[in-house]
Amino acid sequence: MARLRAMIALEANTLERRHHQANVLLMSQLWIRYLGFVTGMILALVGTAFILGKLQERFSEFTANVDGTGGTLKSSSPGLMLVVFGMILMLATVIARQEISVTDAPVYTNEWISAPSVQLEATPPHLPPRKPAGE
Repeated sequence: MARLRAMIALEANTLERRHHQANVLLMSQLWIRYLGFVTGMILALVGTAFILGKLQERFSEFTANVDGTGGTLKSSSPGLMLVVFGMILMLATVIARQEISVTDAPVYTNEWISAPSVQLEATPPHLPPRKPAGE
């Protein structure tokens, strides 16, 4: 009996640790997305200030090629470069997705589990038929 209690306690602790790890992964993913979006927004706003201040330099050139598709940005305004880089950073943080999944399976109590796992479906309770309005 003591062995069973110990195994159940270990199983409960394992389940708790598994869900805690998933929560930590979710919080770190949200923090990275937040930082990327805020940094991109700051870049875009500083670039906008440079554009509105009509700050000029010699030509700057940015070239990007991805899988045979690419583009070139050539400008004398450093503000335009900052706006483009800020926009790319914001889009990258919004679009990038990483799925976090937790699979609950027995670790210590495998020998007592003989039946396959059961999927429970939520079904609405059976309600009496509704009376028509006006009765």
